[in-house]
Amino acid sequence: MLSLDGSAVELFSERGVELRCPASDLVVEVTGLGNLRLISAQGSFVLSVIGGTTVPLPLPALEKRLRSFRPAGSPGESLMDPVTQWHKLIVTAGAHPRGRTRSHLRLLLVLSASALVAVFTSLALLIGYVAAR
Repeated sequence: MLSLDGSAVELFSERGVELRCPASDLVVEVTGLGNLRLISAQGSFVLSVIGGTTVPLPLPALEKRLRSFRPAGSPGESLMDPVTQWHKLIVTAGAHPRGRTRSHLRLLLVLSASALVAVFTSLALLIGYVAAR
């Protein structure tokens, strides 16, 4: 469980307190797989949200702070995923943002698609060669 009280960040697990520090001592990033990584002198922690839209709405106090991130005229419901919400809240509290990391899965998909294009291009050339003979 992650909590933010003013500018103090605490991360609890079944083992107890994993991280307790001011937000200004953290570097935060959203990974390519949509996880939130917190990096501090105490270590690196990756938080994952499973369920997407099935995650409950934030507590009223959190929802009030999230409203400040919405552009004027946007719908009242929060459309941001929880990872993005936490990232923005922690950065607002003083953490140092880091850009989104590249996903190895995304790279694998691009390479696979490129290989498929090469295979189909080779087949088309082979068929054209055989048909021309």
